[in-house]
Amino acid sequence: MVVKGSLVSSWAQAVADFLVPDSCQLCGRPRREEASPRGLPGLLHASVSVPFLGHLDVRNHPLCRACLDRLVPSESLTTGRILEGLPVIAPFRTNATLLAIVHRVKFSRFSSICGPLGAGMAGAWERAGGPRGTLVPVPMDKRSRRARGFNPAELLAVEMARRTGLAIDSGSLVKVRRTRPQSLTPERRRADNVRGAFGATGDRLDGRRVILVDDLVTTGATVTACTAALVSVRAVPLGAICVGEAL
Repeated sequence: MVVKGSLVSSWAQAVADFLVPDSCQLCGRPRREEASPRGLPGLLHASVSVPFLGHLDVRNHPLCRACLDRLVPSESLTTGRILEGLPVIAPFRTNATLLAIVHRVKFSRFSSICGPLGAGMAGAWERAGGPRGTLVPVPMDKRSRRARGFNPAELLAVEMARRTGLAIDSGSLVKVRRTRPQSLTPERRRADNVRGAFGATGDRLDGRRVILVDDLVTTGATVTACTAALVSVRAVPLGAICVGEAL
């Protein structure tokens, strides 16, 4: 990040470098000023205005171009997976780089990438001809949400809503009990891990067409459990959208 037009530029630059480190937040390489890769608008160039420091030019994104280039777009946006009769749409194929990014988001509070990833999901949904509906992010339990400070699925849904104009409901689907992280649970046990872990409250979703939003879909156990909770309050699930679908 480079500071322009500031009388306290050296101090402001130090603050800017702290806010946006000069190395890739995934691999540690120095970042380079390059154009945004296809399908991820706004990744590498942005500007912010910070009180008392003036206008800051953000020349690079927290991920280097080499890491971004390893994000592989899905050849077919609809993954071919049908869960509970619903299509799953994903803009990227899950690979080691995408898994590392999602892991950083979840366990290292690397939330800044959620905006660009949500933008990619929005584009994928529209290019796939996804129907209009209300975005419903997969929820976290209250304790985990407080500890992390944010829900990645909700940040993805917020960006999707901003870009598509779709409504979003982040309160009606809730997690009613804590579960072991799915990524740490053997695949054969994941359905049992989340069975009955979600519930829906109120009547806001009664008869409403809804789209589940999550970061990754692997076995589909979480999508299945959330769908059951949504159907119980007479919502009409249309499908699921995620960053990457692993199988």
